Amino acid sequence: MKPADLIGYCGVYCGTCARWYENPALRQLATALAELVDAHRFHYWIPEVVKEFNYVEFRKALDFFSQENTWLFCQKGCKGGDGRPDCEIRDCCKSRGLDLCFDCEEFPCDKVK
Repeated sequence: MKPADLIGYCGVYCGTCARWYENPALRQLATALAELVDAHRFHYWIPEVVKEFNYVEFRKALDFFSQENTWLFCQKGCKGGDGRPDCEIRDCCKSRGLDLCFDCEEFPCDKVK
């Protein structure tokens, strides 16, 4: 995939997104935080001491974000079908045959504000 293919309809460069599969930062940070809270044995005392914090769900989230193969990570960019399935900007550009939102005569509109 060429770098130009990673420019979304909205103009965002997908290659720098935390969801881009070649960008390991999110996975690495979630893994490191999971290892840290496990090493400090937070699972023994947080649930009892901090009632308003759901430690179990927090830990599940860290495990989720640590995974490599999950729906969360994009491999094709939004023009290839990844990204938010309900993206108004993508739908609008596709219906108008536009490659980029700012090529539209109506730019800027309420969809991009």
